[in-house]
Amino acid sequence: MPLDDFFSLNEPEIIRLRARKALPILVDLAQQGLRITYGRMAMEIETKVFLVARIAACAAKACKKVQEIWQNEGRQVIVPNIDALVVKKDTELPSDVFFELDGKAELTDEEKRIYYENILNDVFSFEHWDDVLNTIGLVPFSFIEESEPEPIGGGGEGPERQRLKNYFATRPSVVGFDDSFGRGDIELSLLSGDVLDVSFRKDHVQNSVKSVTWVAMVVKAASSSQEDIIQGIFQCVKYKSVMEATLICEEIDPNNFDVEVYLVLGGKLEANAIKIKNLHRVKVIENVSRLLPNQPGSKKK
Repeated sequence: MPLDDFFSLNEPEIIRLRARKALPILVDLAQQGLRITYGRMAMEIETKVFLVARIAACAAKACKKVQEIWQNEGRQVIVPNIDALVVKKDTELPSDVFFELDGKAELTDEEKRIYYENILNDVFSFEHWDDVLNTIGLVPFSFIEESEPEPIGGGGEGPERQRLKNYFATRPSVVGFDDSFGRGDIELSLLSGDVLDVSFRKDHVQNSVKSVTWVAMVVKAASSSQEDIIQGIFQCVKYKSVMEATLICEEIDPNNFDVEVYLVLGGKLEANAIKIKNLHRVKVIENVSRLLPNQPGSKKK
């Protein structure tokens, strides 16, 4: 199929051309576990903000045409809605256009958020985005090398750390949850004013008794100094105590909750840090930066 045929001929040429430019950017974001605001995407593809939702939808429809081609070839792959990556800065949700096109306009705000989180998890975990671009005939785009996106949930930190948060928020199995749990919370505020980088919480009720499993992550990039990593160890100790105190405030019996905080490192612990983490029995996951699809400074092939 010619490249132009993937992008709806029912749309004006400006929409189709901008969708061709937007799709490789969206694919790169998906592979890095990032999202982008409508305003920032408008800057990247040089268009008006009010057109971005329509452009992103056009790009998503092109992906669905790839799905049709693959299924006709016997390749049973479901391509998720990549336009879910473009969101409003205030709500961190897509515009109403996204839900209208999916036939979900009548959902309540809470139902929309649940529906959206499921789609977002599918987009981040999808492993065939490069194949999608190749089928359409588009060249992959390395976002980090050319211009750093406006990350959702960022706070003046390096891009690798934010990418690690997004990556692990979609992989609950790393800390013992079933993958069906869905996406964890990123930068969850505690009553103490502290912020959990990644949080997975599951509440259970059996025979009218509530129990809670709550696991969090403190994330440090590969470039973090050993001093910063040691600080992370003590953050784990502190956050665990605050999380337990929070559950007690919720009137949950300490015998009925399980709380753990992991230190997740892009790099490795050195001897002094190992001694400290052993003293405080902090669980550590090391060398995780190698798991990221596109590390800064690397070229896509």
